[in-house]
Amino acid sequence: MLTVVSQANAHRGVEIYKFLRGLGIQYLQFIPLVEFAPGGQPQPFAISGEEYGRFLCELFDAWWPERRTVRIRYFDNIAEALARQKPSTCTMHDSCDSYAVVEHNGDVYPCDFFVERSWKLGNLHADTWFEIARRARRRQFAAKKRVPHAECEVCEFRSICHGGCPSNRQASRHRFDDLDPLCSGYKMIFAKSIRPLTRDLRQLRVL
Repeated sequence: MLTVVSQANAHRGVEIYKFLRGLGIQYLQFIPLVEFAPGGQPQPFAISGEEYGRFLCELFDAWWPERRTVRIRYFDNIAEALARQKPSTCTMHDSCDSYAVVEHNGDVYPCDFFVERSWKLGNLHADTWFEIARRARRRQFAAKKRVPHAECEVCEFRSICHGGCPSNRQASRHRFDDLDPLCSGYKMIFAKSIRPLTRDLRQLRVL
């Protein structure tokens, strides 16, 4: 079950969790709403990093007793990173080249947030997957994940976060070297979850 976290529900994490569990849903995913106006100001329905962090921390506490039977993708992703596996979410990858988007007409793009002419990689009616995968533009896009930010360079969670999402980073000023606006929220949930998840992985003999 996919739930978008916005100003409408960011302060109701435990309530939402209990509601979804009451429906018998065991596989949950929560994605933050990050939107900016043309002038670079956050949209009124978007959430801040602190709000996202508080939401995830409250959600983590509610989920922890049921962690053996309920899957929340973001917490699974943190555990995967701690276990030195590649998380299923591209946000925690060290480069943006794990998937592609194919439009109805066969056009191929490197990410669903960048279905733009400047990032078009090719078209399935004219190009093979091998040709598309080797395009310089694909490598250029993948490298955007590694554009440095001073705060990321010294962050203790760098090996898990890898700078956050390039779409978020460039959302307000179209600059890939900006800080992900959800950075403070990432730090909050990493600080809260890493130790208990690490202990759990050790009990399960994964670490």
